[in-house]
Amino acid sequence: ERYCRWWIRWSLPHGGQPGDFQGARFAQHGESSRLPWTVCITENTPERVEILCTSRLSIMPFYIEKRFSLSNDDAILKMETIVKNEGAVELPLMAGHHLAFGSPFVGPGSIIGMPDGTTYSAHEATVFDTGRRSNGVSGTWPAMISDAGEQIDMRELPPSGTKSDLHYLKPSEGWYTISSKDSSITAKVNWNLAAQPYLWFWQEFGAGKTYPWWGMEYLVGLEPWTSSPGTGLSDAVAASTAHFLRPGQTFSNEVSVQISERKMK
Repeated sequence: ERYCRWWIRWSLPHGGQPGDFQGARFAQHGESSRLPWTVCITENTPERVEILCTSRLSIMPFYIEKRFSLSNDDAILKMETIVKNEGAVELPLMAGHHLAFGSPFVGPGSIIGMPDGTTYSAHEATVFDTGRRSNGVSGTWPAMISDAGEQIDMRELPPSGTKSDLHYLKPSEGWYTISSKDSSITAKVNWNLAAQPYLWFWQEFGAGKTYPWWGMEYLVGLEPWTSSPGTGLSDAVAASTAHFLRPGQTFSNEVSVQISERKMK
């Protein structure tokens, strides 16, 4: 808890709200976050620990391997993913890592760092039950106009109670940082930008008073994804952002999270 509260969830082959694709019905964020996984420790030494997680989806014929590893010479969690199409036809997919950060690590005044040239577009629909924080116009990070017409710097997280929102970032490089308000702790995320060119910036600042938040959570998600928008596989296919796999073809990517601490005087 001294360092941060964060979690990772893997969504595939559908992202965002429940939806249909060619007669298949998907729940929120698809199958992979809802199915059981087989977990095996593949390395367990003082120098390095690695676990292998595998699963087969039931609605679409995808086989998934995820490897998580930590070494004793750094504070970097490495995640490698391979997805194979075991079906007989070419199939589309959306794949995303739900990296979400919360208190006591992040809160009002925390800072997000992005590579120069990062652009963004806003989710079209109202987010949750709170309206939306931005005016919905696309732009270049970090300048944003609020729903009230005020200038916002997206790098600095706002006060508790600020409206929820969702944006789709297009970083120029595959990295970002997020730091605590006093800059004592920083998380740096690196990933394969070619495999996941979108970064979903999900924002829940305590304004959500209904399920599942009940006004209790201050969270941000900065989530590498193959696709946008976050309204399901059918919409990603229509927007030409879905990733397609031929029979027997694989999709792979790598994500790492490094936590660093700066001692305060």
